[in-house]
Amino acid sequence: MLNWVVLLIPPTTLFTALAFWFGWTMTDSRSRYFGLDPSTLEFTNTDYVLRSPDALIAPTIFIAFAMLLGLVMHAFVRRILNSDVDLRIVRLAATGSAVLGFVAIALVVHSLLFDDPFDLQLVRLLLRPALLGGGALCMAYSYFILVAVTDHSDTRPSSAPAPAWEQSVYLTLVFLVVLSLFWATTLYARDEGRVRAEHIAGHLKDQPAVTVYSAESLALGSSVSVERNDMPDARYRYKYSGLRLLVRSADKFFLLPNGWTHGKGTTIIIKDEPSIRIELKPGKS
Repeated sequence: MLNWVVLLIPPTTLFTALAFWFGWTMTDSRSRYFGLDPSTLEFTNTDYVLRSPDALIAPTIFIAFAMLLGLVMHAFVRRILNSDVDLRIVRLAATGSAVLGFVAIALVVHSLLFDDPFDLQLVRLLLRPALLGGGALCMAYSYFILVAVTDHSDTRPSSAPAPAWEQSVYLTLVFLVVLSLFWATTLYARDEGRVRAEHIAGHLKDQPAVTVYSAESLALGSSVSVERNDMPDARYRYKYSGLRLLVRSADKFFLLPNGWTHGKGTTIIIKDEPSIRIELKPGKS
């Protein structure tokens, strides 16, 4: 039983840490679109983990299909190697694949050191990690094929372990693949946060309508409708309408005025306290 616990805790901890990171990345991008630092939301670690599936589902599906495709291709390659195909052709193809992989990694390094030559939104974001991971995979698998092709020679028996330097090369290339997956998923999570924020801003009427009653003037600005009640026994003298709920967190309401636009709109933060009353109505009202 103890062995199972030892085996399960590290992967669970790693998965939780990754879920937290990607959930935080998406929330950070979404919040900053509305001019908010994520620290003002005061989300807990659990909040970020619970928000991570939106950023992880699509990349996880893609990785699963890529692994399935890789297994099919590997079986196909093994079948070719066990056939009577001319090994010179296999060597040439593997060498070409390795060169392409090296060029892909070189392009990534160049784009990091100099001006980014790619100029498309999500494609531009994901192209560099895709080139990095794909290039590393091409180089590693091409070398594997070249070794498999030459295993019949006297250079090294097929049962002999790979030398230390060769294992180090494989580990380095695997590290680059894992790094590229982490990089790509982080960029995807950031872009997903921006896309969701743009959707909220473009469909603001879908958000719950908010009416704020206050004992004192809140001076929310000209973009918010205000009515004053001068009745002597009125507890709440000011009524503010024309607001939409973005999120409620840490005893604070984060509100957007109707007609809010990115770059010009103001996000209003109102603390939930006895001198304030908040009324919510379903969206599109």
